[in-house]
Amino acid sequence: MPSHAVHIETLLTVFPDVRIIWAHRDPFKATGSLCNLLMMPQQVVMNEADIDRHALGRKATNQMRAHVTRPLRVRDRIGDDRFFHMYYSEMMRDPISVMRSLYDWAGDELTDATVERMRRWLAEHPQDRFGSAAYSLEQYGLTVNGIRPVFDKYLAAFDIELEGTA
Repeated sequence: MPSHAVHIETLLTVFPDVRIIWAHRDPFKATGSLCNLLMMPQQVVMNEADIDRHALGRKATNQMRAHVTRPLRVRDRIGDDRFFHMYYSEMMRDPISVMRSLYDWAGDELTDATVERMRRWLAEHPQDRFGSAAYSLEQYGLTVNGIRPVFDKYLAAFDIELEGTA
């Protein structure tokens, strides 16, 4: 769920013929990740005990609501053919195949040299090379069942592979 999703109407105003890559991920996992991201700068400037994690959870949930509802409204209005749907689970399993599909959708040629550079980059930059981030919705006063209504339409519209509880 890319950050530009909340500004998709402006994007369409400035670039009326834009084609959009929509990255999809388990919204519960993404919400937990966003909470964790919002927490980081606060940890730099505040005492841990003074940080209102539940307020961060509410803020992240509201932001995630915009991340899914705004592009859904635009998709309903302009059609799905202007969107390339990139699923996180597929990207993790077979990034080169996803890139082949993306290049094909964009009408671009994916050369062997480019594929080789992609493979090299992936080998040199494994996903958890700096370790993995540990977080949970519960740390921020949230639960999957509590925020599920925020994502009902999104989950109904796309075949999102849920990664388990966040």
